[in-house]
Amino acid sequence: MPDIELIDGDVLNDSYIEKVAAVAGCIDLISYGGCTIKACWTVRNDSIEVVATLETPVGDVDLGKVTLTPNNASVKIGGGKRGFKAEVEFSVNFGNFTLKICGKVSTPFGSKRGCTTVNL
Repeated sequence: MPDIELIDGDVLNDSYIEKVAAVAGCIDLISYGGCTIKACWTVRNDSIEVVATLETPVGDVDLGKVTLTPNNASVKIGGGKRGFKAEVEFSVNFGNFTLKICGKVSTPFGSKRGCTTVNL
């Protein structure tokens, strides 16, 4: 990413990106074989709502919607349609306010895995 000069004269660069936090958002976790896993989150008072969708060439699949709390800090959800399937695991660390998202998408042509961590 190129450096971008901000109004106050500071420079937005990769070191800023590592410090970005999000109260709500969505990402395309994995794209493979015409499919994409979309993972979304919303931070509430003492919980985090997570939602995952598998976008496929034969239609979208709602993988699930779950509320995570300190007593229920991780979940694995999944589903599929006509040979296209996905599994997504959300894990929250309420101590350092991070959300780890891991997933696997499988198609008739193969599969792909990936993970990312979001600062909340």
